[in-house]
Amino acid sequence: MLPALTDEQIHRLDRAAPRYTSYPTVPAWRDDFGAADYVRALQIASQATAEPLSIYVHIPFCREMCTFCGCNALVSRNPARADRYLDAIEREVGLVAPHLGARRSVSRLQLGGGTPTTLTEAQLLRLWRILTAQFEIRADAEVALEIDPAVTSIGQLRLLRELGFNRISMGVQDFDPCVQRAVNRIQSVEETRRLVDAARELGYRSVSLDLICGLPKQSPEGWSRTLREVIAMAPDRLAVFSFAYVPDLKPHQRRLVQADLPAPAGKATLYRIAYDTLVAAGYQAIGLDHFARPDDELAVADRQGRLWRDFQGYTTLRAPDTIAFGMSGIGNVGGAYVQSSHHLVEYTRAVSRGVLPVTGSGSPTTISAGAR
Repeated sequence: MLPALTDEQIHRLDRAAPRYTSYPTVPAWRDDFGAADYVRALQIASQATAEPLSIYVHIPFCREMCTFCGCNALVSRNPARADRYLDAIEREVGLVAPHLGARRSVSRLQLGGGTPTTLTEAQLLRLWRILTAQFEIRADAEVALEIDPAVTSIGQLRLLRELGFNRISMGVQDFDPCVQRAVNRIQSVEETRRLVDAARELGYRSVSLDLICGLPKQSPEGWSRTLREVIAMAPDRLAVFSFAYVPDLKPHQRRLVQADLPAPAGKATLYRIAYDTLVAAGYQAIGLDHFARPDDELAVADRQGRLWRDFQGYTTLRAPDTIAFGMSGIGNVGGAYVQSSHHLVEYTRAVSRGVLPVTGSGSPTTISAGAR
């Protein structure tokens, strides 16, 4: 049960905080971690030959910039730009894989962004071939991606399913038209339901919808309508993320009208509405921001005390090392956190020179042969 909070507690707890995907969290990472350190971490990871890997690939491109977005994303409608990016991914994979030796089995693969389905079907197929030329995706692997229903075709879903993708996460945020206009994210209930139904028909074993709490213009009434629409689609999982207003870090958020943002107490009310509505509809609350059907493997693992969380979210398939490819990708390798450059030019320039594109922030631990 979600505990009640007083106004004093809400005021006291209304503070910016880093995401809880790592410990120590990103702001505490050192800034003296470079390509040579990453190579050493990969070599440590290569020793665990019996353990599977997890792979994350960051696709930064979007058709438009949603003004709420906190991701590392770039607006592009130019397929040639994505082709050049895939050239860089191919070089990076070729730089990383040899340091892993014989350790090439993958139990988890996720494409994130940005919007991975800004890639054409041919580009998605090429990306798959780049990865599978160096790594073996296990038959029981969790193979997932994030999509925007407004830019994703049934043909893309069909191709991805044929390649082996079995989980899909769709951004919704909020169906309220006032909220959508405020955040430049126009997406109808109908087109979302169409993609949800298509994913099920194509055999994806899990469909997840993402919502965001605390957006401009959100109201208890409109938010409740969104929740009812979402529940009617019967997703296997839902995420209800808290909106982070960080205009100093994400300048496009300056286009938002700050006065339209709900006050801290209002945001807490919106989250409580989501929590109570989803739990009443039969979903099991997991962690701070996730919900799953009771028979979903995440919910089962949570009840049994064997649930894991990493940079890719909650999972039942623990992979001790995560390799990240693409600009701003974050990995957890050989006892070290590793992040690539946030900037596309810096990232592509590094890999074109045959240098691993480590941004210089990374390891919160001392790497040694025993640092696992």
